[in-house]
Amino acid sequence: MTYYVVLFQDKHFWRVIRSQDEARSEAIYADFARQTEQLSQLEIRRTELEAQKTFIERIGNGLKASVVCAESGGLHWPPSRYT
Repeated sequence: MTYYVVLFQDKHFWRVIRSQDEARSEAIYADFARQTEQLSQLEIRRTELEAQKTFIERIGNGLKASVVCAESGGLHWPPSRYT
C-alpha cells in the first residue's frame, strides 16, 4: 500500500511525501505536526510582542501629548473650580 503525507499552504500543495511504509509515514506526519506547533508558537509570540509594542507606543504618545499640553499652559493644578 502507498501512503502520502501532504502539506498545504494557502490551498496549494507545499510538500508531498510518498512512502510504502506506514510507520515511516506516521513518523513523518508526527514530525510535521511538531514543527507546525513550534512555528505557530513563534508566530503567536511575535504577534503578542507586536501588540505590546503598539500598546506601549500609544501610551507614550498620550503621555507626550499630556506633557506638551502641560508645558503650553493647557493644564492647571489645582483646577480653578477648587480655588
